[in-house]
Amino acid sequence: MKLELEIKKVFLKLIYTKPVETINVSSICDELNIKRQTFYYHYRDILELVDSIFEDYTNELINEEMNLAYLKSVCEFSYENVYLISS
Repeated sequence: MKLELEIKKVFLKLIYTKPVETINVSSICDELNIKRQTFYYHYRDILELVDSIFEDYTNELINEEMNLAYLKSVCEFSYENVYLISS
């Protein structure tokens, strides 16, 4: 579970530093110094990783009683990454 969280953190860090189209499994693995098969143990591909991140955000919104500041940050993330969401 801890490594899954680290993978998510690295992906989120990378989307703020480079175009999302250039982020791939290798770039995440390089950042974490793990093998590609380790990534694939947790996720089938980048899209499954993104889906998992959005599921985390959604669950947190539900559990946090719709905290407005958090909702605003999710909306801003979605707006800034609309190309990622649409794929």
